[in-house]
Amino acid sequence: MDAPRRFPVFLASAPAFAFEMSSLNVASTCSRGERILRVKGIGNFIGEQRPVVFHGVQQLLHEPLRLKAWPDDAHTTWLAFIVQGLARSVIEETIAYFLREAA
Repeated sequence: MDAPRRFPVFLASAPAFAFEMSSLNVASTCSRGERILRVKGIGNFIGEQRPVVFHGVQQLLHEPLRLKAWPDDAHTTWLAFIVQGLARSVIEETIAYFLREAA
């Protein structure tokens, strides 16, 4: 099996529900959850006043945490993935699809 790889994904602001749907689908479709060893990130979601921190391990996504304030001046939504046997493009395309559908 391939060695684990890590990479970031940066996103524009999006509705929280669209991001949640894309995350659930990345984690569950075609056994991809088993190939996602870890994901974490911070979100700047439309309709949220505060940044939202999230993390997950394989198919388990933990309850998001709302921070009191942004930790720095970059208010960008980003995710950090650690995967094994899964192409970065699959994750990016799945997220992009659900964000487009929500628009």
